[in-house]
Formats: sequence, structure tokens, C-alpha cells
Amino acid sequence: MAEAKNCKQCQTKFAIKDENLEFYKKISPIFDGKIFNLPSPTLCYECRLQRRFAQRNENNLYYRTCDLCGKQTLTNYDPDKKLKIFCSKCWHSDRWDGKDYARNYENGKSFFKQFHELEQLVPLYANKIVHSDNCEFCNQIVNCSDCYLLFTSKGSKNCYYSQFCHDSFKCFDCFNVEKCENCYECINVNNSYGCFLLKDSENCRDCWFGYGLVGCEDCIGSNNLKHKKYYVFNKEYSKEEYQRLKLQLLNDFKITKEKFFNDITNFPHRFAQIKNCENCSGDVLRNSRNLQNCFFANSGENCTNYIHVHSTKDSMDSMGGVNNNLCYESQSLGTGNYNVLFCSNINACRDSYYLTNCTDCESCFGCVGLKNKKYYILNKEFSGKNYEKEVARIISEMTRQQEWGEFLPMKIAPFSYNESFANIHFPLTEKQIREKGLAWLDKEENIKTPEEFYDVKEVSYYNKVKEAERLLNGTMKCQVSGRAFKIQPAELAFYLEYRIPISEIHPQERLNDRLKENFSYKLFHRVCMNESCTNEFETTYAPERPEKVYCEGCYQKSVI
Repeated sequence: MAEAKNCKQCQTKFAIKDENLEFYKKISPIFDGKIFNLPSPTLCYECRLQRRFAQRNENNLYYRTCDLCGKQTLTNYDPDKKLKIFCSKCWHSDRWDGKDYARNYENGKSFFKQFHELEQLVPLYANKIVHSDNCEFCNQIVNCSDCYLLFTSKGSKNCYYSQFCHDSFKCFDCFNVEKCENCYECINVNNSYGCFLLKDSENCRDCWFGYGLVGCEDCIGSNNLKHKKYYVFNKEYSKEEYQRLKLQLLNDFKITKEKFFNDITNFPHRFAQIKNCENCSGDVLRNSRNLQNCFFANSGENCTNYIHVHSTKDSMDSMGGVNNNLCYESQSLGTGNYNVLFCSNINACRDSYYLTNCTDCESCFGCVGLKNKKYYILNKEFSGKNYEKEVARIISEMTRQQEWGEFLPMKIAPFSYNESFANIHFPLTEKQIREKGLAWLDKEENIKTPEEFYDVKEVSYYNKVKEAERLLNGTMKCQVSGRAFKIQPAELAFYLEYRIPISEIHPQERLNDRLKENFSYKLFHRVCMNESCTNEFETTYAPERPEKVYCEGCYQKSVI
């Protein structure tokens, strides 16, 4: 029977479905011959998501000294945090071993407090940059080269200020793009070239300001087009007329941009980007089946409340990774994890619980920074039989203290709340953060504030080498936050090539705006806004948003 509960954090009523209870039963572990049933969640979906997001920060980078080799390194851990940080080379070396930090479990003392104490002792890796060249100012990237402020991406080159940018080249200020080249401010775009300010589009070329474009070429300010060419604001023109209008509109870039975003709400919006899926709810889903409340998925199956589902099955309340199975309440999962619960930043681990920054571990509980280990508890080695007995004892004590079945509390996160992923999607004021007993970071500029800031000019002004050098040597002031930032040479070259106005907004502010304004991890039950239709659906478009949201059938009829 399904359960009706009140969230212990926000007091919102929420339901636990029968299939959820079956999943909890399926993954409940057996230790020392006893089944330790997983209790149903005490927090609602959003509060559970906020708690996991508090453990995540890949976008804020700081200079810090490696605690092993003494060299300066970039990391997502604030230098004032009382943590031991190793550069990537040192962390992956054989110069240290996580078992050297082993400790005994203290009965009667909070497990989370003991885990937090261990996490403050064991070295954490400074950043995750794997098989990548000239990508010092990045994090969570694999097989990339010559990138700057690129996050959570793979196989990309010459990409700047972007996140979830995969197998792409020369893309700037993009979010969730794949196999794209020479693109700017694109969101949820695939297989496209030379496109600017496109959203939810694919297979396009030389398109500017567009939504819902498929297989289009040379279009400006248009919505819901399929295999069209030479369209301006959804009206067809000859090639000659189009070229004349393009020159005029792009010379007035800011005015054209404003007109497009004023007009976009007049066009139908698809309730969700779901393609080749069966029995799925969520958004940006492809080639999947039986996904419920999932986001950014490709080849996922039987998952619930999962973000970034890639070839992953039978998992719930988790985020990230490829080829994972039976994962629950975990985040920043890597590749090939199986039956892992309440974990963060792990790779290729099995049958383990409450791990952080562990790789290739099996049957471990409450460990930090271990590599290729089996039968460890709080980084201490046990025999198989004694491991079972000790874990059974710990879970019994955690159950008594109402800790078993809960993810790591926000209070012990290694990041301050306002620098974490949580503050982007669940923003709190400094007062609210401090009242909750969470850490607040007073952010300082990485760039020494100059006496004078450089005032940006029209992009054509920088065609002269001398003027370009002045800009590159100067410091900009963000028009939103007041933070200082610099323009990079490759960035300026891109602006000049495509005559795009130079942004006067700090890259971090631009990234946060893309995340907040263009994507929600919450679904709303709504009715199709086509007057003649009564279809109902789940969508990320909140009821108060201005867009006209259509069901799939009505949306397809609106495409020309």
C-alpha cells in the first residue's frame, strides 16, 4: 500500500508509491543473516534533491596548494575549508593510501558525525580532469582539450563557459549540447553548426534565435520549423531577401534578440522533449523506457527521480554516470557502479554504502578516498565475516538514531551552501542559510580589483590589434553582480568572427542564469493550452510561466 507522508523539512505532503516501496525492499541489504529494510524517505522529492545538490559544486574554482606536493592547483574546494586536498597527479599516485586514515566506529555517536570527521582527514582530489589537455580552468571533464570554464563535459575541444557540452567544438555559453560546432548560447541542441541562441533544436545550420527547429538552415527568429530555409520570424524569403534582412537584423543584435524573446511566448511550446521513449515522464529524454520524473536521459530503463540517466537501469533518486545499476540516493556517479546507496563522487564501486571519492571499491561502508579496496568500514579493513557483523551493528545503531536510510546531511557538505548546486535551484538568502546551520561563503574575487574597470565598446571596435590588446589586458565589471572578470583571447576572436556583442556579465552569472531560467527539475500537472484539446501531461513549465504549452499531438500540428 502506498504511503502518505509529510516532509520533515518543508512539511509538504507527498506520496510514496507502491513501486517505490518495492524498490526499497529490493535494495534492502542483508548483513550477518539479517535484512535491514530501507525506510521510506522522510523528505519530499525536492528536499531530497536539494540535499544531494548541496554535495555538488563543479562551477566555482579556487587556487589552493596541494597538501602533498605543495604546488598550486585549481580546485572546487574553497581554500579556507578545513580539508586535505591533493592535486590530481598526487591523488592518483601511490604516495598515499586511504587506509592510513582508518578509524574505529564509536557506538552511541552519530555515524554522520564520524563520517564527517573522516572526510576532513582523508585527501580529496582537487578536481576531476581526466585525459584532457590545456583544460586547467575546468572541472568534471573527460577527453577534452583547449577548453576554459567548461564543466561536466566529455570529448569537446575549444569550448568555453559551458556545461554538459559533449563531443563538440568551439562552443561558447552553451548548456546540454552534443555534436555541435561554432555555437553560442544554445540550450538542448544536437548535431548543429554555426547556431546562435537556439533552444530545443537539432540538425540545424546557420540559424539565429530559434526554438523547436529541426533540420533547418539559414533561419532567424523562428519557432517550430522543420526542414526550412531562409525564414525570418517564421516567414519565408528568397535567398537574396534573406541575406539582406540577416545583415540588418544582426547589425541590430540586441534589438533582434529582444524581439525574438518577446515573440517566443506567442508560439506553442512542446510540453517536454521526449523522443523514442516508452512510458516516460520528465524532460530531455531519449531512447528510454519506464523513466519517471527523470531528466537528461539516453538509454535509461526503470529509473525514478534520476538526473543524467545514461545507459542506467533500476535506480532512483540519483544523479550522473554511465552504465550504473541499482543506485539509490547518490550523486556524481561515475561509470559502472552497482548496488550503491548514499554515495557521492564514486566510480566503479559495488555493494557499498556511504562512500565519497572512492574508486573500484566493493563491500565498503562509510569510507572516503579509497581505491581498489574490499571489506572496509571508515577506511579500516575487515575480514569478510567481521565486515558483515560490524556493518550490521552500525546499521542497527543508525536505525536507533534515525540515520539509516538518509543521505548525507547538508550540514556536513564539503561546500558552503551558496557555492553549491543547491543554491542555484533552491536559492536561499545568507540569513536563511545561517539559520539552517549551513555554511555561508563570503565570495572574494580571484582577480585583484583594479582602480578602473574597462568599458566595453562595440565589437567592431576591436578589429585593431591595439584596441583588442587593451580589452584583453583590462578587467570587466559584471553589470549584475559587480564581480570582476576578464575577456579571453579565443572568446574575443569568436565575438569578432560572428559580430556578437561582448558580454558584460560575469561567466558564472551567465551560467547560473541558464540553469535557473531554462530548466527546472520539477514537474507540474497541466492541461494542453490548445483550446480544443483536453489532454493532460507532466511538464517542467510551471503554470505561471507565459509560454503556451501543448501536448505532443497539438504541438506537432503547429510545426510547419
